[in-house]
Amino acid sequence: MPALWHQLADWSRRRKELKGDCAQLILPVPPASEKLIGHSKRLSFPCYKDENRLRDLLANEKLDSHSSFQKVNEAVHRQLFFFNEVFNYEVKTFNCFLLSASWQQAFNSPFWGAVRDITRHDEIQKIAENGRFCIQLDSTDVWNPEIYLLMDQKGADVLAAQEIYTLPQQISIYTKGYYQSDIDNMLIHLSILSQKQNKGLYQSRIGMALQVGCLPLFQDDSGYISSDGHYFDDGPVCLVINSGYVKNVSVACKNINLKFSSLELHSERDKWNILVFDAVSQQALTTLTNALPKIAQRFLIQSWMPARPRLTGGARFGQAVLLNPASTPFIRMEGANSGRFVISDSVGNELATGELSVSDEGLFISPEKLVSIHGQTLCRYLLTVDQQITPLIYDVHVLDHAPDAPYRRLKEPGNWLVDGPLGILVPLDDGARNESNSEFVNKQKLIPMGGEWSLWQQHESSPAERESTGLHSLPVALDWLTEALALRFQRRSTLPFDELDKHLIPVSRAISIPAWRLRRILFTSGFLSVAESRYTPYPLVIQTPRTISVFDEKAGAVARISGMMTKSERNQLQCVLADNEQINRWSLRGHDLAIGCIELNLSSVERAELLVEQFGLQLITKADFSVSPLGGVILPITQIENIPSLPVNINVSTWLEGKNDWSEESALIDQNSNSFVRCREKQRNRYFIITQNGYWQTDSFAWGLMVQTIFLKKTLGIQSHNGDLHWSKSLIALPLSLTQWWLHFAGGCLAIGDDGHVSFVGGGSSIWGEIDRSETTTQEYDDRAILRRSRALKLRRGR
Repeated sequence: MPALWHQLADWSRRRKELKGDCAQLILPVPPASEKLIGHSKRLSFPCYKDENRLRDLLANEKLDSHSSFQKVNEAVHRQLFFFNEVFNYEVKTFNCFLLSASWQQAFNSPFWGAVRDITRHDEIQKIAENGRFCIQLDSTDVWNPEIYLLMDQKGADVLAAQEIYTLPQQISIYTKGYYQSDIDNMLIHLSILSQKQNKGLYQSRIGMALQVGCLPLFQDDSGYISSDGHYFDDGPVCLVINSGYVKNVSVACKNINLKFSSLELHSERDKWNILVFDAVSQQALTTLTNALPKIAQRFLIQSWMPARPRLTGGARFGQAVLLNPASTPFIRMEGANSGRFVISDSVGNELATGELSVSDEGLFISPEKLVSIHGQTLCRYLLTVDQQITPLIYDVHVLDHAPDAPYRRLKEPGNWLVDGPLGILVPLDDGARNESNSEFVNKQKLIPMGGEWSLWQQHESSPAERESTGLHSLPVALDWLTEALALRFQRRSTLPFDELDKHLIPVSRAISIPAWRLRRILFTSGFLSVAESRYTPYPLVIQTPRTISVFDEKAGAVARISGMMTKSERNQLQCVLADNEQINRWSLRGHDLAIGCIELNLSSVERAELLVEQFGLQLITKADFSVSPLGGVILPITQIENIPSLPVNINVSTWLEGKNDWSEESALIDQNSNSFVRCREKQRNRYFIITQNGYWQTDSFAWGLMVQTIFLKKTLGIQSHNGDLHWSKSLIALPLSLTQWWLHFAGGCLAIGDDGHVSFVGGGSSIWGEIDRSETTTQEYDDRAILRRSRALKLRRGR
């Protein structure tokens, strides 16, 4: 054994002299009286006593490899006389690296390697006993942030909380998750639970940070903001912080002009707050640390780490990233300004290769290069790094479509509002939202707002041919977007509009279709919906609940499904069909952005119930609608309110039709007729339509815009003799109930024209439903609850 160590020491000396990439191993000189076995042991473990002393020192000072170089160096120098000569030499070498700001050499030094090994050994022991935990934050929507506690199986067993669920895809080494929609209650519950157990989460770094009131989150290698991340200069920082500390932190940030956003969870009474900093310098991090109590500072101080690649953006499934034009992740690393990529399939065949493009967010694969590939499983990045001859290789597992996994639904749908069928917003879970104004059978004269039935210009346009296509035959842009958005909604229930744009813009670049046209087809087709919280006047994007309608035929039943379905879900849908059942999708020939329902020929109505349960579909019938899909602009059933005058002293924005945008907010002075204005209140937006004969008020933008169009232009669009409709291009949004009615009960398709107008094609039914257009006609309509009960009984017939 001694000879082996002498050979290793001699090799390290020669290597250091020749290439300089190796530290020299210095062996201690044994006393002459030492026995051979003692000599061998001393050579094998030259600093084992020093390691024990260093371990005790770090534990007493509450330091580890997460602490800064300077803190550990100062603590060791205070007790340097307790260590032997070789150890002191290593500490002095480490100190020289710090004095010369040679951070890479300091990180790779034997002394810091010993500190890292001690920390790793202690963490492994704690993990074996208590499990591994990680906190992840999704703050893409500042009004609806979400926090997840991830853990391995051991951690889940120790925590033993009822709300623990199995992750659809393992994330790193984590297989279990814990989530509550109320973040404040979740953090309070975790703190109480961990303290009661005095093990598990309580013994983890996360638990200790929560106990002292400050848990810092940084960006990890996969781009998530999590407790597994690490600080890098000018990188993002998030503080899950006790609300009592916020005032001091705010003052410190104001003094150095450091901006942050506060994710106020519910109210000032909350125990916890979340502060998000987009970019924090090393000096600013020190200022933040000093603003905290000393017991919390140790968790925010971060040691230096060497630069490494970080992947951000894109839609994720566990550690894998969806790679298509709608999901193009960015890779960035300090010192890397260019590079190449190689995309391959499962057997190693190269599918695409080329140069990485450059943007402010990092390096990325241009979406045009992802248009024609499929079956991709691996993307290799070869980054050109400053002062490095060979490129740095970074491999990422990628997907070509979204794997099947449950979607994260809104836990309190009653607190979210969407367009209803009668002109106003209604709760997302309001089962009676489609009822008419009457509880009994009524006979009333029904007329549109504006007093005329002739709201359409009669004009014969080139007939569009509706055709039956394969199940997977949908526009390629919608196919890419469906896979990307499905993965996003598997992780969170809402998306802000700027996050949606991150998927739309690269697709627009790949196929040269404006992003606003792509956005319009997503909302018009019922793939996505706009929802507003009861408590904030800011709209968010949600996945529209997928709907199914069933028609009882003599030879079986016909079902139509509308909504966003991934390739995996469509394959499952095809697999559940019996031998005598068929499936197809309706579309329009020659249109780049057109879509219709998925239509199934089933053997019986009861078969539809299986689809409802398996795919989480929402069953709808004509009874779920008003007397007309345009009920929101039909008097007297509309719930849009006619008011005698406008409120006084309000600030409003005016709709600018030419720009499809709102003007700057100002005091309402000019009340000219035929204007559409918005008043932004604390909890809700209110829209006012100012006409020659009065004022109308609603909280629905889509219905308000339609009323404005009726009074301003006296027309909603162009109608052909066969019932095809080409809506006015000024109607940039249509109520969901209207488009669902056309897809399900008219059996038609939707298309977005080059100028942005929405077309209803191939339905063969009047948009007015069964209302006669004569002024003398009265309409009789029944209580909708009775009709829904009738429908339910019909579906369960034969059980």
